[in-house]
Amino acid sequence: KILILFILLISTVTGLAFALNARTIPKKQPDVEIAPISDNKNKDNFNIPPTAKEKVAGNNQKEKIVNNSTKQTSTPTPKKIEMVVVDASQYKNVIEVRAFAANIVKNGTCDYTFTHNLEKISKTMPASADATTTPCMTLDVPRNEFNTPGTWNLTISYIAPNYYGSTSTNLDIK
Repeated sequence: KILILFILLISTVTGLAFALNARTIPKKQPDVEIAPISDNKNKDNFNIPPTAKEKVAGNNQKEKIVNNSTKQTSTPTPKKIEMVVVDASQYKNVIEVRAFAANIVKNGTCDYTFTHNLEKISKTMPASADATTTPCMTLDVPRNEFNTPGTWNLTISYIAPNYYGSTSTNLDIK
């Protein structure tokens, strides 16, 4: 009898514990009342015009995007480098010019501009980096491209991404 009473007591306690754990806890209802959707037109709120506050927020966001894209696309100011003219002379029927960009090792281009009164001759040559400088390829211009003898001004410009250098000298053409 004691054994049966003991089993009966344990069964009752276990059943009671199970019943307490299985009890449903009601969920808290939201504080905001949600209106039911009456038709499919307004289902996603695409047909409801924005409020004034939403328009201001949207315009502010657009302005931020434009300002950030402007900052990202701005180009840095090129660093100025020194140009050195090694030779700018006439050798019989050829005008030879040799120059280099000092203290930079970066491929680029060298623009040569000869001017005399209203005459102008422009040439471009590649500049290839070596161990410590960037020499411009030697420029040879036939004498017959210079219509007038006399003192010509020569401007040599080195151009590479983020770098720029320029120098001028005079050159006598016979």
